[in-house]
Amino acid sequence: MLSGAYLVNGVKATIDGGTWTSTKADQNVFLVVNGGSLTLTNATIVKSGNSSNEDACNFYGLNSAVLVVGKGSTATMTGCTVKTAAEGSNAVFAASSGKVTIDGITISTTKGSSRGLDGTYSGQITASDVDITTKGQHCACLATDRGAAVITVTGDSTLSSAGNGSPLVYSTGDISVTGATGTATGAGTMVIEGKNQIAITDCTFTSTASTGMMIYQSFSGDAADSDATASKSSMTIKNSTVTANGTEPMIYVTNTNCQVNVSSSRLVHKFSTALLSLAKDQWGTSGSNGGHAAVTFSGCTLTGAMSADSISKATVALKNGTKVTGSKVSGSVTVTKDSTSSLAA
Repeated sequence: MLSGAYLVNGVKATIDGGTWTSTKADQNVFLVVNGGSLTLTNATIVKSGNSSNEDACNFYGLNSAVLVVGKGSTATMTGCTVKTAAEGSNAVFAASSGKVTIDGITISTTKGSSRGLDGTYSGQITASDVDITTKGQHCACLATDRGAAVITVTGDSTLSSAGNGSPLVYSTGDISVTGATGTATGAGTMVIEGKNQIAITDCTFTSTASTGMMIYQSFSGDAADSDATASKSSMTIKNSTVTANGTEPMIYVTNTNCQVNVSSSRLVHKFSTALLSLAKDQWGTSGSNGGHAAVTFSGCTLTGAMSADSISKATVALKNGTKVTGSKVSGSVTVTKDSTSSLAA
């Protein structure tokens, strides 16, 4: 049962300034339902009080600071600050076709399962010029969970995640980011679970501890293939730099079929020799849980090996002057290149 310290139930509410809090467990600060409309300007929203139900927090936004639920329910946030210090306390959450529009807000979360912007079940969040910092485990700055939500971030945004299992972006839906800078210290930069999407343009993302990006299918059911609207996972990187300072591959694919398109971008992996790795792992049915990928590198200068284990397969196309060096190709990896591109071991 959802509850809010401040409930916007089918009405319009406009708030300018002030500090708005909830310290009660399993309570939202603001809850917008039944076609309600909330406009927040220059407000500070503070949430404490741990949740007792992690699934309800992850899937339905229980205990979030701002929760917008249901078709026709909306929130607009401008110049606000959102702080949460509780387990299962996402900052801004859109669920069940609720919509949130954000401009120029600052978010900080300090405990586990407390993401910055989160959406489920066709929720939509459109944000510009956001500053998001998360410190707990399983706290991506931008996340979607069950039900194909959509998050779009533009403008001069900064993302920072510090917890174990907390990438900058975790998608079980459709997430696009333009113009952001981000650093993850406890996970890779980006993760796609299931047949879902991430697209970044003009971004600079760094992981200090792990892979550059991971594309997989888990056992959780959060992104079941039966619920997918696409036939493949999709990772698109344009005019961006992704740096991974761990020893794991820059691009890692397991237990799924995906498409990866990288154009006019830099992929920097200082301590790993692997550019692309496809392999079985802990997820899926043994013998059929390898990775499958169609990869295109266009206008890139890259380095590193490309490999697939015995149950995995990749096709890699090098286009528009792409140069790949230090690249040992092994397993079922087929590389094609146009007349302007090159591949060297």
